[in-house]
Amino acid sequence: MKHTIYTLLLLFSTSFAFSQTVGVKGGWSLSNLSSSDGQIEDVNSRNGFTIGVFSKYDYNLIGFQAELLYTQKGSSYESSLFDVEVESNYLELPLTMHLNLLEPFYIYAGPQFSYLMNSQVRYAALNGSDVVNDNDESNYNRLDVGGVIGVGFRFTDHVALDARVSKGYIDFDEDRTFGDVVEESQNLKNFNFQLTTAISF
Repeated sequence: MKHTIYTLLLLFSTSFAFSQTVGVKGGWSLSNLSSSDGQIEDVNSRNGFTIGVFSKYDYNLIGFQAELLYTQKGSSYESSLFDVEVESNYLELPLTMHLNLLEPFYIYAGPQFSYLMNSQVRYAALNGSDVVNDNDESNYNRLDVGGVIGVGFRFTDHVALDARVSKGYIDFDEDRTFGDVVEESQNLKNFNFQLTTAISF
């Protein structure tokens, strides 16, 4: 855990050393867990927040931005055996290239590296007999790698509104056993929408 967090901090610190602009950002996070094989039903999103810092370097119409964010994610859904409610919190490092072609609008995209800081997952048996609370992060993949794409609008040189979507490509969950019942991985991927305000200094 510590090595992954140190790596994310090191990557952000390196970008900070070359930045022209630094700032803070925060706002609304709407998250979901999606499955490509259709094994889950009645999927509902989790509302939360995201907050963090960023550094940016601009050169004419092109810019590079690195962010370090704390983001609430999760979802609720129905599997073949359980009603499941997931609350997960990630440390995220998006690294994005910006195109400033239509000022004050800009678009951007790039990879995102995320680390699961903590989670709380509630499994309620469909027959109503048992409820299991699973707070063991080792039952889930701690590292997620994905992509982010978004658009922004600069109100001033120091204030911008930012909207983005991101998707992870590593499964959130792993196989686990509750008593004699095996709950297989549902091939769940994190999906997230953020609407944030950024303030630069």
